[in-house]
Amino acid sequence: MKESVENPLCLKSLNHISLVCRSVEASLDFYQNVLGFFPIRRPGSFDFDGAWLFNYGMGIHLLKSEEPDNLPKAGKNINPKDNHISFQCENMAIVERRLKEMKIDYVKSRVEEGGINVDQLFFHDPDGSMIEICNCDVLPVVPLAGDAVRIRSYQLKSLLISTKMLLVSFPSGGLCENMATVERKLTEMKIEYVKSRVEEGGIYVDQVFFHDPDGSMIEICNCDVLPVVPLAGDTIRSCSIVNCNIQQRNSSGRFNNANETAMPF
Repeated sequence: MKESVENPLCLKSLNHISLVCRSVEASLDFYQNVLGFFPIRRPGSFDFDGAWLFNYGMGIHLLKSEEPDNLPKAGKNINPKDNHISFQCENMAIVERRLKEMKIDYVKSRVEEGGINVDQLFFHDPDGSMIEICNCDVLPVVPLAGDAVRIRSYQLKSLLISTKMLLVSFPSGGLCENMATVERKLTEMKIEYVKSRVEEGGIYVDQVFFHDPDGSMIEICNCDVLPVVPLAGDTIRSCSIVNCNIQQRNSSGRFNNANETAMPF
């Protein structure tokens, strides 16, 4: 891709979100059985506890906190204006019903724009990180005047994301296309960063970490060189409340009405 002002770091896509958690087991259960992610192989060279999951074209990387007692307490107050990860779903009624069945507290909201209604459900993961599920795809993406060229065709359609103390990673070369270009641009922009490298099976993943203006961590890497390998028994998983039919379409080739599909967990 030609280097341009519109994409100074030559980013390609969202790769993963990293979450520091009190319990890897509790977070694994939540992201698998509530949101439908499946566990994948994690580099064995890591010297800290954690787990990787994948689905919807992106990863969730769990990191066990070294000081779990110092993590913010997960509160009962659900604030839709807090930083959050947002997923689109196929049927909001099914999502709400499933959350009730799983006894997960949530709040509802609705946004109206030009006669279009966007429904939203907000709830917390085990560590208090905010999750939103919505039908935001009914709202068209309208660039501001002069910014139409900034909307890129490879942007994710199924994920809207804002960061917390979450780590948002854009793979190589944003995924980024060239790590050397990223490092040079950060140096030119006087943005402080740290570098790291992970090795797995002879494959090297280069990483650059830096902060946004509010201290949220950003990682840029060439993680796309690392294959996504499901753990044994997790290649095909049942559907989650986020996307009620995609797993069944992939495994059986059939399309079922979202209102009638039974969703085993």
